[in-house]
Amino acid sequence: MDIGTPELLIVVVIVVLLFGVGRLGRLGAEAGEALRAFRQGLKGDDDPISAPPPSAPDTPGASRTGSTQRPGPGQP
Repeated sequence: MDIGTPELLIVVVIVVLLFGVGRLGRLGAEAGEALRAFRQGLKGDDDPISAPPPSAPDTPGASRTGSTQRPGPGQP
């Protein structure tokens, strides 16, 4: 007993009638995101958002206050 194209079309029409097109689209998107996260987990890739950002190297003479303005003429 093989499932052919007409049977698959009938199943698709019934599923669309039961769930609606919008809900099926959201389910498909969520399934895609879950599959993508699963594959990344298998590879061991770290999420760049959760990783701490690289720190800037400290340069000698750099101001710790965050001000980058130089004193003008006549100012110490």
